[in-house]
Amino acid sequence: MRNKNKYLILALGLLLSINAFAQTFGVKAGLNLATMLEKDDSGIISEKYTSQPSFHFGFSLEIPISGMLYLETDFLLSGKGYHYFEEGNFVVNDYDAALNIYYLDIPILAKVKYDLGSVTMFGTLGPYFSAGVVGNYRYETELLGVPVSDTTSVEWGSDFDEYKNLDMGLSIGAGIAYESIELGLSYQMGLISISGYTTDNYIKKNRVLAISLGYKLNK
Repeated sequence: MRNKNKYLILALGLLLSINAFAQTFGVKAGLNLATMLEKDDSGIISEKYTSQPSFHFGFSLEIPISGMLYLETDFLLSGKGYHYFEEGNFVVNDYDAALNIYYLDIPILAKVKYDLGSVTMFGTLGPYFSAGVVGNYRYETELLGVPVSDTTSVEWGSDFDEYKNLDMGLSIGAGIAYESIELGLSYQMGLISISGYTTDNYIKKNRVLAISLGYKLNK
């Protein structure tokens, strides 16, 4: 955990250093469609998981490197998690559940732009680092006709029933820009398990498809 915290501090330091020389500063917000890869030695547990809609918003910084190559980094509040639904039977009715976890996301991306005249196409690739802020797990069902529901807060730590505070992985994206407006599509693939439970090689990794709308403030 100490080494992972060092990576997050390094990412924050890079963000601050870029801020001092950034030529383009902007805001960004959009839709997240989040799910997870969950599996252990017995197989893939998350096969029935579906996307949980959430959001992201925050700030972006962009600095030119050379020609078409730029460095882009964001500082975003981003929702992740998953949705799960299981059809019931005569004893237990439909089971509807969702995990919602909110992170401070810092992607550090190589960005390539290609000018098409009135618009610009771009692609991005690079790592992201995330620090968990808050989260909850909720479910709703019925047992013998009696409604049953509960919401529990996410606990951070390394115990079997806790979530690790740090996430990191790979982000890839593409989009189109017109003057100061950018529309982008990106995919985050978590590379480390965020669960403190490790029995039978159990892992739980974030997966997020995001649609973003950005506006460059000083372009």
